[in-house]
Amino acid sequence: MHYVCSDIHGQYSMYLELLEKIDFSKEDHMYIVGDVIDRGPSSIPLLRDIIARPNMTLLCGNHEHMMLRAMKEGDMDDFADWMDNGGERTLKEFEQLSGNEQRSILQWLSERPLVIPNITVGEKTYYLAHASHTLYPEQETLRYCDAGRQNIEQVVWNRDYRKPDAKRLGYRFRSLYEMYRSTTLIIGHTPVVYCSYGIVTKEGFLRISRCRKGHLINLDCGAQGLCLLAVSASKTGQNSILMTHRCCIRSRERDKKTKEHQPATDISLPRSRPAPSRSRCSS
Repeated sequence: MHYVCSDIHGQYSMYLELLEKIDFSKEDHMYIVGDVIDRGPSSIPLLRDIIARPNMTLLCGNHEHMMLRAMKEGDMDDFADWMDNGGERTLKEFEQLSGNEQRSILQWLSERPLVIPNITVGEKTYYLAHASHTLYPEQETLRYCDAGRQNIEQVVWNRDYRKPDAKRLGYRFRSLYEMYRSTTLIIGHTPVVYCSYGIVTKEGFLRISRCRKGHLINLDCGAQGLCLLAVSASKTGQNSILMTHRCCIRSRERDKKTKEHQPATDISLPRSRPAPSRSRCSS
């Protein structure tokens, strides 16, 4: 089974509970579309666990980006942004590590995918990224360390898909949408409660949300808990997004109830530019 999750934010115990609940095995594969660190109490133990699992793929989110800019590149502006966005706990844990392990973790993070544009399950194709796709077509996985700053900022920070404007996005990315009519973009970053297509249950819980035809799926259920998407191919060869089979681990502190939002117009997705041949990923 293929699983996709996002925005775990240092909630190591909830992450372990999630894996136990789905009986995660060596035959499964989990993709985490960024932001496993910061805010929560156990970012480094969580990172260590993900690093040790060959059947997990972590993509870079804006929190990993801030940590890399601050600790690997020594950028003081990004260090300040990181601290302002919940990086204090991660920094304290990180400082307890040996110098070798610190360097190893930073190098490992810098080599994570920024986007994976072509995951295929059955006959369905998925584009995985933290907040948005890249600006130009990508035929293969683009690693963080191979991406330019403009593409990184677009992918990890962009809010275009918070309240998608079909006309504006269609004009801006027309040729890319033409190329990827049948591709589904799976993101996190912006909690669904703030999205025009976000869904809140009658009990006040956030849930995985998507545009009408499913070409855009948002997994970020905010501080309420972790939501997991299972992707499988049916016996007929058609793929199904198992929205009803999703697994959700609730936080101890529940967000206040929020009104349900109406779904927005569906949007198809683009691919982006091929990664540069010269890698900047070496340590």
